[in-house]
Amino acid sequence: MHAERAVIAIDEIIEYLTTLRASREYGPRGFVKRVHASIEKIKKHSILQKIRGAEDRFEISPTLKLLFSVEEIRH
Repeated sequence: MHAERAVIAIDEIIEYLTTLRASREYGPRGFVKRVHASIEKIKKHSILQKIRGAEDRFEISPTLKLLFSVEEIRH
């Protein structure tokens, strides 16, 4: 049995991270810029892999299961 692919869009990443952002730390534009820079870094490490034909969607590497437990991911 094959596991489902974990796919996420850039907008979803920004939405999820916005809930964790300290509003006084960065303005909204600065925050989005930092998120995009972080996405580029994790793409270089193959944690996010671009989906062909989808400009802003990525598959999340299944190797993350080796680093984090289900409980940690849910938290």
